Amino acid sequence: MRSLILLVLGIAIGAITAFQVGTVWRQRDAYPRGVMAVMQHHLGALHQEIVANQCPLAQSTLHLDWLQRMAGVIPDALPQYGHDAHFQNFVHRLQDEIHDSQSPPADTCKALEPRIRTIGGACEACHVEYR
Repeated sequence: MRSLILLVLGIAIGAITAFQVGTVWRQRDAYPRGVMAVMQHHLGALHQEIVANQCPLAQSTLHLDWLQRMAGVIPDALPQYGHDAHFQNFVHRLQDEIHDSQSPPADTCKALEPRIRTIGGACEACHVEYR
């Protein structure tokens, strides 16, 4: 009987410890995941505008501004790649694509669509290499 109680107690302590370690690991990656989640949200919102064929200039500009801000913090969010020149090239390409998409402003969905496609392509190229 004592062995059974010790076994159950050991399993419970092991499960609690494993849960706490998992929580710490998830928190460690929260910032990079958050940056990518915000970028995904704004890129997705732009895509939805195109699908709905309603691309108000103010809203599209807001989403592109957020993408530009988030692209600027990617190196801070992923410091493990800070000295990787190949990674920096991906980041600069994304920033350039977003910047090019902002001027002149796209006032129609037809003008916005290829710009969003190139931004998505820049994101995808990096994710294929580094995800």
